Amino acid sequence: MLIRTCDHLKEDGACCDSTALHGRNFCYFHLNVHGRRMKMARALARGEACRLQLSVRDAVNEEVAGRLKNSSQLQTSQSVTNKWLWN
Repeated sequence: MLIRTCDHLKEDGACCDSTALHGRNFCYFHLNVHGRRMKMARALARGEACRLQLSVRDAVNEEVAGRLKNSSQLQTSQSVTNKWLWN
């Protein structure tokens, strides 16, 4: 019977070698560590997406504000921009 070990590499380059959780590549401790890192990476990515969305929104507002006659058209362009960025 083959027992899978944790794939985490320590700072000195050695493998953790603890028993990995069933169906996972990491032991309990390192699964939590990697989970926290992934959660932080997703949060940072969302922050970048928010900044991009605001930049695009501002550019759209500046570009079309003089061309559009009513605010409903501007709101429609903003909602299309939001859908494009978040989907």
